[in-house]
Amino acid sequence: MSELIDKLKTIELNRQVAKSLMDEANKLEWEAVQELQEMGIKKADLGDSEATLVSAKIDVNPDILRELLEHPLIGDKIIDTGAYIPTHPKEIEVPEKWNLTKLNALKQFGGDKVGETIEKATTRRYKITFKDKGAA
Repeated sequence: MSELIDKLKTIELNRQVAKSLMDEANKLEWEAVQELQEMGIKKADLGDSEATLVSAKIDVNPDILRELLEHPLIGDKIIDTGAYIPTHPKEIEVPEKWNLTKLNALKQFGGDKVGETIEKATTRRYKITFKDKGAA
């Protein structure tokens, strides 16, 4: 049992270290992006590798872009080409889904056969989570 406790403690520690390292990496990346942009550099030679500044996401201010819909030359083309898709209802097919909480509540009406069928159809998966004892 003590080996298992040691293994669980190691997992918890490794997860904490990994989170801390990712937080630090994200902070450093943000700072490096700012510096590269200020210097106008898109690539940096790292010796064995190369760092490249790439656009990861573009934020759009729709209020400003919406003015383009009134433009006499491209207003209609914006919609026709799919550059702008206005709000619209969309029909989608929803795949089947079983709610086991509600299904298990029906066992009382169906007898043992229902319970056996549910048990046969389900597989439990487990994972280990950690919570700091001092956390709320």
